[in-house]
Amino acid sequence: MDLENSVWLSTLGKQHVDRLKTPKGVATAVHRAAVSYLEETGLDSCVDYCKLWSPTESEYMGYSKAWHVMWEDGSPYEWAGITTGYHSQMYNHNTVFAEPWYSFSLQFYKK
Repeated sequence: MDLENSVWLSTLGKQHVDRLKTPKGVATAVHRAAVSYLEETGLDSCVDYCKLWSPTESEYMGYSKAWHVMWEDGSPYEWAGITTGYHSQMYNHNTVFAEPWYSFSLQFYKK
């Protein structure tokens, strides 16, 4: 794993995502980690490209009705895949399901 990926995962780990119980909580923590990562690595100007959508907003944008973190300009490249190991991931004892959407966004559902 390269340094950029390990810095991203370290930033995400600081959010204690595995302790959160709701899709909203996990999505908010992942979004917060992305924004923190951008600020820590000097990419503050890219913060506006990282979006957190509610299920209603996601559905309106043409996605599944789920909490959604969209970071299309994300660095590290394919951040959503790196975060989930390129497959669907369960958080907090199988109560929150995270699914990568392409390589630049994650959707979060209640299991």
